Amino acid sequence: ERKMEKGASDHRVASQYQLSAELPGHQSDVRSVCALNTNTFASASRDQTIRVWARDLQDQWTTTKILTGHQHFVSALTQLPPGSSQAETGGLASAGHDSLINIWDYRTDPSHSTGVAQEDGSPFRSLIGHEKAVVALAPTYDGRGLISGSWDHTARVWQGSDCVQKLEGHTQAVWAVLGVPDNRVLTASADREIKLWANGVCVHTYKGHTDAVRGLQLVEGIGFLSCDNEGVLKLWTFSGECLRTLAGHSAFVYSVALLPNGDMISGGEDRSIKVWSKETGECTQSLLHPCSVWCVASLPNGDILSAGSDGLVRVWSRDITRIAAESILQAYEAQLSTVAIPKENVGELNTEKLPGEEALAIPGHSEGQTLMVKKSTGVVDAYQWSSASQQWTHLGQVVDAVGSSTKSKSVVGGKEYDFVFDVDLGDGLNRKLPYNLSENPYVVAQKFIDSEELPQGHLDTIANFIFENTKGFTIGPTDAAAPTDPFTGGSRYVPGTSTQTSATPMVDPFTGAGRYVPGNQQPSQPQVPQVDPFTGQSRYTPSSLARASKADEPVPTPSFAAAITFKHFPNKTFITVDTFNADAVKKKLFELEALLKANESTAAGVLSEHERLVVENIFQLLKETSRYHATSFTAEQIKVITKIVHWPEAQRFPALDVLRMALLHPDTAHYFKDAKQSGSFDLVSVLINNISSHGAPANTLVALRCLVNMFAHQAMRTMIDSSAAQVFEAAASTVSLNNKHIISALITLLVNYATLFTTQNNEEAKIQAMSILLEILEKASLEPEQAYRVLVALGTLCFADEAAQGVANNLDIPALVHKLTTLPEAKVAQAAHEVLAVLSGHF
Repeated sequence: ERKMEKGASDHRVASQYQLSAELPGHQSDVRSVCALNTNTFASASRDQTIRVWARDLQDQWTTTKILTGHQHFVSALTQLPPGSSQAETGGLASAGHDSLINIWDYRTDPSHSTGVAQEDGSPFRSLIGHEKAVVALAPTYDGRGLISGSWDHTARVWQGSDCVQKLEGHTQAVWAVLGVPDNRVLTASADREIKLWANGVCVHTYKGHTDAVRGLQLVEGIGFLSCDNEGVLKLWTFSGECLRTLAGHSAFVYSVALLPNGDMISGGEDRSIKVWSKETGECTQSLLHPCSVWCVASLPNGDILSAGSDGLVRVWSRDITRIAAESILQAYEAQLSTVAIPKENVGELNTEKLPGEEALAIPGHSEGQTLMVKKSTGVVDAYQWSSASQQWTHLGQVVDAVGSSTKSKSVVGGKEYDFVFDVDLGDGLNRKLPYNLSENPYVVAQKFIDSEELPQGHLDTIANFIFENTKGFTIGPTDAAAPTDPFTGGSRYVPGTSTQTSATPMVDPFTGAGRYVPGNQQPSQPQVPQVDPFTGQSRYTPSSLARASKADEPVPTPSFAAAITFKHFPNKTFITVDTFNADAVKKKLFELEALLKANESTAAGVLSEHERLVVENIFQLLKETSRYHATSFTAEQIKVITKIVHWPEAQRFPALDVLRMALLHPDTAHYFKDAKQSGSFDLVSVLINNISSHGAPANTLVALRCLVNMFAHQAMRTMIDSSAAQVFEAAASTVSLNNKHIISALITLLVNYATLFTTQNNEEAKIQAMSILLEILEKASLEPEQAYRVLVALGTLCFADEAAQGVANNLDIPALVHKLTTLPEAKVAQAAHEVLAVLSGHF
C-alpha cells in the first residue's frame, strides 16, 4: 500500500510533489505561512486571525491555537528563535494592516483540553512605530532582533520593544526584509530596488528588477534570492552580481523559499508553486492551485506549505506515506480542471500546429509534462502527464486560444506575427511594430515605447492605432457560436465604441435610459473604418505609421500627441436613487405606526391627527417630483420626518424611505444643515446608526440610499464629506451580509464619494474607500452591473492621483481587477482594463 506507518524506516520518496492535505479554517485569504518545526506551522489571514497547526501521529493536521489580537488583515509571520530579545524562549511574530507587530507564545497550554483549538487574544508584547501596514517580518541573522518592513516606505530593526534602527531610503512600500550574515539587513521594495544595510546605513543598492520586488530568501554560501511582480526570480551575491535569472511564472511572484536539499520554490498570481533545481536553475515541477498563491514555506522534512487566496492552506509532499489518498487527489485534479488557464501561463501557442485529441492516446515521457490539445470545436485544453497513473490529467481550458489564424504571417526577429506596422518617428527611419491578435494592444504599445525610448504619453495613441488597424480580424474561424475574446477577437474592445454616460446632472448613468444592457455592445465591423481619426484637423503630422500590407486600403497616420481619454471614468455626476412608490410607502408607514399604539413603551412615537395630515402633505409633495423647483418644505414637515425616523427598529424603514426622497428636494438641505449646527438633529449620525451588519437589513439598505441621495445638493455634500471616516467605518461592516441590494447601495455610495474626492481630496477617506472596495471584490458575489460600478469607483479614486494608485497597488487590487477582465460583459471587462492601465501608470 502507499500509506505506511509513521516512523517506518522505508520512507519511499516520490519523484514529484503531490498534494498531502488541504486545511480549511480561515475565513478569507491566507496571506502567510511559517514553519515552526516539522510538525507545527502557523498561518495568517485577512480574516484577522493566526492559526497554529499541529500534525498528529496519523499525519492529520489540526488547529491547536487561534491568535486573535489584530484588528485588521494579518500579512506577515516569522518565527523567533530562543534567545530572541522579543521572546527569550522563542515565539512567533505577526504583523498586519493595523500597523502593529505582535509577539506570541504559539505553544499550547498543556492543561488545555485536546480536540478544541485554544484561543488567545493577548500577545505578550506589541511593537508600535510603523505608520502604515506592516507586510514583512524576519529575525536578524543572530536571532536576537526583529526586522519589519512597511507601506510607510521604511524598515525597522527592533530589540525588545524598542526600535533601534529606522531604515529610510526606499521611495515606495517595503515588501520584504531579511537578516543576512554580519548582522546586516536586506530590504526589497515596490520601487524595484533591493538595499543592503549595515548598522542602519545603506551600503549597497541592487538594481536589476523591472517591477516591485516582493520576496527575499537567504542562500547560504552564495547570497540571496529575490522575486518580483514581473514574474522572475534572481539569484544574487552580496557584492551585487546577479548569478542567475529564473523565468517561468506568468504573473506576480509573491514569495520564495528554500527546500532542505537546496532547491528553490516560489509561488504567485499564476496559481502555481514552482520548484527550481539548485544545480541548473530549471523549473522541475509546477504545483497548480485553483487560486493565487500568496506565500510558500518549507517544513524541515521537505514538505511544502502554500497559502491560498481561497482561504486554504495546502501541504505538499514527496514522501509517499504523507501523500493524500487517491480519491482526494482525483477530486483535486477534477477541481483544477474546472479552472480556466490563461494563455500566458502556457506560453506561445500556434493553434494550427497543436495535436488533436488523438494525442492523448500516446503516453507522456516525463512526470509533469504538459500537452496542449486542440479539440474539434477549436477549444484548447491543457493536460499534464502523471507517471503514477500513466495517464493524462486534464488541467483546464486555455482561454484566449480559440481557433487559429488562416492569414499569412509576417516574421520579425524569427517570430511570426499577424501584423507588422512600419513606424516613422520623423527621422526617416522605419521601425517595426509587430502585433498578434492574441496580444493585449496596450502591452504591445508599452513594449514599443520602452524599446524606442518614446515618451510614456504615446501609449494610448499607439494602442488606439493598433485597435483601429486590426478591426474585423479575428482569431480563428468566424463561427458565431464559438466563444470569443472581447479584447482580441472580433468583439474586442475598441476605444471610442462604448456608450458614454450622460453628462446631465443627477442622472444615474447606470440605471437610466443610457444604461448598459448586456448584449447592446456593437461588435467591431469587419471593414476598415471610413472615418480616419488620425488625419482630421487635430492630426499630428511630423510622424507617421504605415499599415502592413494586409490589404490595399489607405493607411492612416496616428497622432502621438492625441489626448488620452478613458471611457468609463473619472465619473463626473453624482448618482441618486429616486424610484419611489409613494402610495405603497404611505400604506406601510401607517400600518407600522398602528403597531406602536399596542405597546406602551413605543406609544410616544404615535402620530397625532395633525401630524398624520402633515405626513399626507409630505407624500403629496414628494410625488410631484417635476415641481420640486417650485415647492418647499416647512419646518413642521421636517420635524415630523425627524420624529418618525426615530421609531423602533422594526417599524422604521418606511420612515427612512420618506427621508430618502426628501433629501432629493432642494429645500431640505438648509434645514438639515441648520439642525446639525444647532445640535437638534444630526442627519449623518442618524443614518450611520441605522447601518449595521446585525440590525434590520431593510433599515441598512434604505439608510445607505439616504446617504447616496445626500450628494444631490452641495450643502449636504459638505456634511457627508466631513463625516466620511464615520460613514465608511459603519458601511464596511455591511459587506459581510452579502446582500445584493445592500452591496449595490454601498457601491453606489462609494462611486459618489469617489466623484466628490475629484474636487475635494481626502487622502485618508480614499484609503478607507479602497479598503471597502477591496473587501467587496474579495467577498461579495458581484453581478455585472455591481462589478462595473466598483471599477468606476476605483478608476475615479485613482485617476491622476499617484498616492491613491500606490495604495491600490499595495492592497493588491490589480490582481482582483485582472480577474474581471475575463468577464463576458464587455463594458465590465473594458473598465477593468482601464483601471489596470491607471494603476500601472501606463496612460
